[in-house]
Amino acid sequence: MTGWGQVGPLAGIAGHDIDYITRSGALHAIGRAGGPPQVPLNVISDFAGGGSSLLATQHTLYAEGTCRDERGVNLLDSGAPYYDVYETADGK
Repeated sequence: MTGWGQVGPLAGIAGHDIDYITRSGALHAIGRAGGPPQVPLNVISDFAGGGSSLLATQHTLYAEGTCRDERGVNLLDSGAPYYDVYETADGK
């Protein structure tokens, strides 16, 4: 299974929801004026496409104690350095 499809230039590349929302342009629309885009947990691409309760997973993680009810300190809310938004070499 691949988020990029079975054929095409990205078919053999690993994809993650942050990649999908970035390439689709959805990430550009999230954030404060004049600031960088903000990581939207992973509600938009992972859960909105297949789930009816968008924050069910988040509340489960809170209940398990594997996620804190605090912004920017968890795995999928920019708390991990590999799941964040960075400026590219061309300044975008």
